[in-house]
Amino acid sequence: MSETFLGVLTQHETPKDPDRSKEISLALDEACRRLAEILAACSTTAELRQDLLAQVPHRVQTLLEEIESQADGRQMGPPSVQPTPEILEWARQQFSEEEIVAGLREIRETGGLQLRDFIHELE
Repeated sequence: MSETFLGVLTQHETPKDPDRSKEISLALDEACRRLAEILAACSTTAELRQDLLAQVPHRVQTLLEEIESQADGRQMGPPSVQPTPEILEWARQQFSEEEIVAGLREIRETGGLQLRDFIHELE
């Protein structure tokens, strides 16, 4: 268990439920471990790992803002949709993992294209 996460939790909260704080600490530590595994698996260089890792704080902050806005009844952009396994398999055949991650990040941050952006290609 990460004592760092537990220390921060107990520093900022009155320990009403120490078991809950330990549970959150373990979950945060596991999320970090999983992120490290993903970065190690998809990154061929230390520089790429560092560049990907540098994107994490901004992305987490964006996700927190989305969650908070949804809790307040506001909607920030389109609802989140998970791609199906078939779509993921097709995408892996068409693009590298880095291209997929960059494309998904762009869509999440900008909201993606609007119909007017590509209607001429369909016509």
